[in-house]
Amino acid sequence: RSIGEMRNLARRWYDKGYVTTASLAEYKKTTKDIKHTEEVLGKLMRKRLDGLDIERIEKWIIDLNCSPELIEYAYRCNEYRNVIRLSHVGDTLVKWTSAGITTVDEAARYEEEKHSENKRKVDRRKGRHSGAITGAEAGIDLTEPSSTTPEEDKPAFGSLTDEKDNSSIDDILDIFGGSDE
Repeated sequence: RSIGEMRNLARRWYDKGYVTTASLAEYKKTTKDIKHTEEVLGKLMRKRLDGLDIERIEKWIIDLNCSPELIEYAYRCNEYRNVIRLSHVGDTLVKWTSAGITTVDEAARYEEEKHSENKRKVDRRKGRHSGAITGAEAGIDLTEPSSTTPEEDKPAFGSLTDEKDNSSIDDILDIFGGSDE
């Protein structure tokens, strides 16, 4: 707006090392990406980000060279957690950058491969019976008669042939709408 303000701004850019238009354009793009990521993560986390959160975002964009879309995808990949912290997102981003992942498509393929690998490991641990075995496989002989007393063999409501017992059973069935009368 004024020449003095423009000089001060130019001096600050020069002091930060932005001496060419290309470096200044990169600085502006980075600043725009940081602001966009702050807005998106703030909405996803439903909170206002503090200084530490903003520093993390700056580190991811500047040091790890992550795009805002990749950061958002990393957040969404951690949605299985009850509480998502930015440290979880950072761990995911570090894991991806160490694997050479730079785009959302590559990250999606990587996560799908990890998911299928983990599923195979779980299936291997279960064995061929997938955790369930029959009584014969467990060594239980079901052919022997059980040793119950005659009292244990009686029905819970008495004999169904007695007329007086049938009336109480009918009352119970009426409660549940099961009477045929």
